Amino acid sequence: MADSALIQELQVAQTANYVAAAAGALVVYDQVLTSLQEVDHIWNRQWSFTTALYLIARYSGDLQVIGAAAWAMCINWTYLVNLNIMLAESWLQNIFPVAMQAILTIRVYALFNRSKKVLIVLAMLYALQAIATFVSTALLYNSRALHEYTPPSAVLRNLSA
Repeated sequence: MADSALIQELQVAQTANYVAAAAGALVVYDQVLTSLQEVDHIWNRQWSFTTALYLIARYSGDLQVIGAAAWAMCINWTYLVNLNIMLAESWLQNIFPVAMQAILTIRVYALFNRSKKVLIVLAMLYALQAIATFVSTALLYNSRALHEYTPPSAVLRNLSA
C-alpha cells in the first residue's frame, strides 16, 4: 500500500516538474522572440518611472518561474530553505500585479487628459490595493500555519519510510 502511494506521489512530483520546465521554456521562448523589440523600445530610450515599472513587471515573472522551478526540485533541501523559497515566491507573486496595476493607473490617468481629480482617485485606489496585497502577504508570512507547513521532501521521505 505504501509503495503505491509513493509511486503516485512521485508521479505527481514528476508532472509538476514537467509543467515547471514547460513554463520556463515558454518564458524563454517569449523572451527570445521579443528581445530585439525590447532593446529598441525599452533599453535604448531614456529611463523613466514607467520604464522601471515595465522592467519590474517583465522580469519579476522570470524570477517567479525560476523560484517555482527551484522549489519543485527541492527534494533534498532543508525545511528552512524550502520555507524561504516559498516565502520569496509569495512576495514575487505580489510584485508583478502591483507593478501592472501601477502601469494601468498611469495609462488611465493619461486617458483622462491628466485630470488631477482622476489622479487622486486612482492613486488612493492603487495605494489601498497595494497595501492590502502586501499586508496579506505579511500576515501569511507571520501565520502559524505557514511555519507548520510540510515541505515536499518530508512528504516523500515519510512515504518511503
